[in-house]
Amino acid sequence: MEQEEIWKKHTMGLKPEDLFKRIQNPAQFQIELNAMLSQLITENGYKTAIEVGCEAGTSSAMLDKSIEVTLLDLNDDIIKLDQEAYATTYPNFKYCVADMFAMPFENESFDLVFNAGVIEHFDFDDRARAIKEYWRVLKKGGTMVIAFPNHYSLPYRFAYLVRTITKKWIFPPENKMYNLKKELQASGINGLQRTVLSKASIFNWNNYSPLVNNCFKALDKVFNFEGYLTVIWVKKN
Repeated sequence: MEQEEIWKKHTMGLKPEDLFKRIQNPAQFQIELNAMLSQLITENGYKTAIEVGCEAGTSSAMLDKSIEVTLLDLNDDIIKLDQEAYATTYPNFKYCVADMFAMPFENESFDLVFNAGVIEHFDFDDRARAIKEYWRVLKKGGTMVIAFPNHYSLPYRFAYLVRTITKKWIFPPENKMYNLKKELQASGINGLQRTVLSKASIFNWNNYSPLVNNCFKALDKVFNFEGYLTVIWVKKN
């Protein structure tokens, strides 16, 4: 099944009220990512942002409404739903159905280009292509932020493999990556920084088995596993 079809199936049946429930009850990794994005916006005085591969736009909706945000996704159904849900509540939003590999914007259009849970579904060549396009639409002085699940944290990696083998994984397949350094270098981009957020979230993925979950929590006291969400960011100087 192609990625586009999987994502359409994943979001099928969602209603506007479902999107607001996500905003009101965000995952811990979304809370921590929002804090990081908000700090970047405040410290740098950013005015414009784009969430590439936004789906429900939860991360964007958690930002301060003073920043103009473009929600971009290839799934026209989810963009229509976003627009229906947010048109009144989020007047700072713009909407765009487009391919992230060829975005319909001029060079250097946004202060902040970000996404979470997108890049890991592509192979190296496509990751490099996507990053090059993100960089193209990023203004000088702007920041590119890319977040993805941390397969180098054993509890998450184990949960992913178990859910994949048992066919309970409902998303497109994920690739294991550490920091996207080589992908960035392919576009001549340097200055990468990496951090990992949301330690608690890695244990939630093994909630199918209290025994497995408790084992990982015990092992964590010795190995101090990294958190769930890897975040890399680069400022365009």
